[in-house]
Amino acid sequence: MLTPTDTHYVAGLLTLSSSPAGVEVEVGSMVTDTAAGIARDVDVTIKGKNREGRVVILAGREVKAHGRPLDSTHVEQLACKLNDMPGLGSRGIVSASGYTAPAVRKAAKHSILLYDLVELPESGTA
Repeated sequence: MLTPTDTHYVAGLLTLSSSPAGVEVEVGSMVTDTAAGIARDVDVTIKGKNREGRVVILAGREVKAHGRPLDSTHVEQLACKLNDMPGLGSRGIVSASGYTAPAVRKAAKHSILLYDLVELPESGTA
């Protein structure tokens, strides 16, 4: 079983391997929350350069590894946090335990991308 820290690193590595060249993936970035007026931790950020050559945060991902699927309350709290960070280009949640149907609807309503971190079957098995 992966620890919560392991889950963050796996999410970061998978993001890096699926991202275009020229981006940087960072685990544990501080991003400004304009509603709270403070910098807050975002589990995984993807940074790149804009047309002017300035480094910008292209995306932010919160990573969770609960024993049960994330429910609408979890997604609502994370959506509120991420949506209060206008510096993020896109926002998403990575879950190692899946999502309930109401959570999926809540994420869609708040423009939050959902990702599942699932164990793949061993090679040679169905």
